[in-house]
Amino acid sequence: MKKILISILALFILISCNKEKKTLKRISGQWNVSSYVFHNSSGGTTDLLGQNNMVVDFQSCESGNTCNVTTTYSGSLNLVETSTYTLSENSGASTGFMITIDTLDFAINTLTKSEMTLMNPVGSSQAGGASVQGAGTEMTIISFDKL
Repeated sequence: MKKILISILALFILISCNKEKKTLKRISGQWNVSSYVFHNSSGGTTDLLGQNNMVVDFQSCESGNTCNVTTTYSGSLNLVETSTYTLSENSGASTGFMITIDTLDFAINTLTKSEMTLMNPVGSSQAGGASVQGAGTEMTIISFDKL
């Protein structure tokens, strides 16, 4: 009986590690920011991207490491900024993971090979990450398309 429990625990740990590695592999690479919107507590929204373009390059990363991310702004603002990111498990995100970029935590609510949606604060509940579920909630939603 003891051997069965140990085997089940080892299998659970292996599955968890594989899910994190798969998530890190999908995040890695260049992403175009297609939408960057702040939803204020009164129900209004502010487009934080404006006339600018943003390309975010997440460097390859291993589980448990802190890795580099480079953001290139172009348009009315021309700037290249280097930050760090880490990935951690979080039940408040629909994917089960959150990403911390420098000191800001974002729930990873959508992550496919071609699209990613981040939401701050972590644990905010939204259908599809597209609309505020009522006044009184402030959140930032960033949508990406893989380049």
